[in-house]
Amino acid sequence: MEGNNPAGTAAGGEGAASGTGAAPDVATGAESAVVVATGATQPAGGAPAGEGAGGEGTGGEGTTATPPAADALMFGDTVLPDFVPPNETPREKELRLELEGLKRAAGTGQQRPQQLTAEPQKPDRLAFNTDEEYESAFEQFVENRGRWREQVTKQQQRVESQQRQFVEAVQHYSDGEGRKTAIANLKDFAAVEQYVDDNLDPNVMAAILFGGKDGTFSNPHNMLYAIGRQPELLKQLNDSANPILAGAKLLEISQKSNFAPKAPVNPGNSVPSVSGGGVSDLRAQLETAEKEAAESGDRTKVIDLRAQINAAETKK
Repeated sequence: MEGNNPAGTAAGGEGAASGTGAAPDVATGAESAVVVATGATQPAGGAPAGEGAGGEGTGGEGTTATPPAADALMFGDTVLPDFVPPNETPREKELRLELEGLKRAAGTGQQRPQQLTAEPQKPDRLAFNTDEEYESAFEQFVENRGRWREQVTKQQQRVESQQRQFVEAVQHYSDGEGRKTAIANLKDFAAVEQYVDDNLDPNVMAAILFGGKDGTFSNPHNMLYAIGRQPELLKQLNDSANPILAGAKLLEISQKSNFAPKAPVNPGNSVPSVSGGGVSDLRAQLETAEKEAAESGDRTKVIDLRAQINAAETKK
């Protein structure tokens, strides 16, 4: 978004803003396109833990790592560690004490003070029959005024914090290498990006930007491109009334939006110049490459040398 970054969407705004513009007419033959897989799921479980050989010191013979149990839950290729209850953080302690205070208040019939919805007004002396009534109302006014000012201050700090975080997320999205890569490799990326910015629910857009900033999504540019190229997917996100389900859908989109593998380079019929003994030298190199491939498993050099030998022999 060269001049129209996603900053046009308000962070944490209420309601969905679904645009009515038509999707840009983009071709699907980009040299390097984002592929949105359908139905491809990664099977649960992974490779068992590798074997570990112990030392031959005075402690005795080496040990072998125990493979995971048949019912062990894997996270990718890693066995989940044993659960150890974490130490209580200061914030967790604060919340726990607050919850305990609420429980005590509920047990004694006390109620938590209600949030004030309007600025308290100073009571009018003429509206009270006695000084005692007026003084009681004035004391309540002073207390409510203090609470009101505290509410306003906290609300302003919260809004300023959200705005600052949103600006940082937009800058991270716009200034990073990911957007440059997307522009260079994805056909009509800027047009698709602008279309999504204009038509996607601002809350969903903010979720993508924040997710890209904190690392939840490693490919926010690919996500926007995939959403823009699939109007039905954009409509599905806009129509989602459950933010939890919308978040799960974004994770799915992130996992599926990947660059297609590049096609192998075709060497053509060009025959590189061969110095020295010509084909005989190539055969000697091929013999060495075969031995290296047997150890490494990489036969790229073997295939290349065989192609050179065939081409040189054909040209004779």
